[in-house]
Amino acid sequence: MGDREDKEGEMMKKILLVLMGLCLCLNMKSQVTTYVEMKEMGTLLNLLTDQEIEQTEKIVIKGNSLMKEDFAVLKRMLVKYNLKRVDIENTATYVITEKAFDNCSSLKDIKLPKFLTTIGYMAFGNCDNLENIVFPSSLEKIDIGAFWFCSSLKSILLGRRLKSIGGDCFHHCTSLQEIHCQGEQPSVCAFSSFEGLHETCVLYVPEGCKRKYAFADGWLNFDNIREEHVESAYSLQVDLQGGTFAWQLYPDYEGVGGAVVQWIYPKEECFIEVEKSETVVFLIAEENTYFSNWRIEAILLNGEDITSQLTENMLLYLTINQDSKLEIKMKDLLATSNETIEERSIGICISSDGLCVSNVIPNELIRVYNLSGVLVCSKRAESDSCEIRLPKNQIYFLQVGTKVFKIKI
Repeated sequence: MGDREDKEGEMMKKILLVLMGLCLCLNMKSQVTTYVEMKEMGTLLNLLTDQEIEQTEKIVIKGNSLMKEDFAVLKRMLVKYNLKRVDIENTATYVITEKAFDNCSSLKDIKLPKFLTTIGYMAFGNCDNLENIVFPSSLEKIDIGAFWFCSSLKSILLGRRLKSIGGDCFHHCTSLQEIHCQGEQPSVCAFSSFEGLHETCVLYVPEGCKRKYAFADGWLNFDNIREEHVESAYSLQVDLQGGTFAWQLYPDYEGVGGAVVQWIYPKEECFIEVEKSETVVFLIAEENTYFSNWRIEAILLNGEDITSQLTENMLLYLTINQDSKLEIKMKDLLATSNETIEERSIGICISSDGLCVSNVIPNELIRVYNLSGVLVCSKRAESDSCEIRLPKNQIYFLQVGTKVFKIKI
């Protein structure tokens, strides 16, 4: 009798172990995290196995910009399978396309791209279990109905660069209790942007800005507007000395270019607001044409030389922790005064009535332009040197073959 009970006990233990193993497997299945690097746009489906599509509970994507077809893959994983959390922070995505995640009730959390500028029409409509969303400081536009019926959102923070909020954007977000605005100037929005929230939700605005919001369309309907301290953004002064232009941009995946935020020109004041821990990126344009040959001489941040931080694609990534000044010093390598120049064995000697070009190829065409780019003289060399008579006290561009020199006589 005792042996039989022992055997039954052992059998029960085995059954319990099997059941525990099954439960553990099911639990592990629901917690699978998949990491994807997407080098080419529109290729997310090709990078996932059927098993990953069906079992992934959280997906982390880095790389290139997500396209409409990539969002469609994520949407099916959310609607049909186990996906609940999406992290696309480290992708070069600037726009969440319209209806990208609409009716995805299983979506609980999403990390948006760090350089996102636009959230499209109904992008998160009816995501009624979406609990957490953090808008990046780069965000400029939230389109119509983007968060329609997101009834689990409790609090949102709207950055100071946000320019417009579409109608019905946060309509029927019944759990939303707090809206925090960083911008001193109210974003453009409609009455319906926050319909149903004007009496129940507290609107927090920067100190000294309550009156601006209280008399601004779309905001004036809030019953409870309170001021709070908002940490100021850092000010970055950009001084481009010489050259033609530079860009502030949101970089692409390959670090070659990106979406242009603004142009920066020489001798123009440029001040950029930079949020705490925000990375600001510049593309600095060197230029080599018939008329100039601008090259970077030095890049200084608060007087410290940071030229070595420039990437091979001429991008400069900066993170600052105080008000700062960025100086970009450019140098024109073409001659700007009376001097003898040797460039690839070509010699230029300035004389009292013109110039002499030496070490040229016989019959080679030599052209001279004025500062407006108008051809002043065109002459073929009869030997390995050529004399050209030109009026004094002027600056010219001399073209010999593919080389261009800037000279003053």
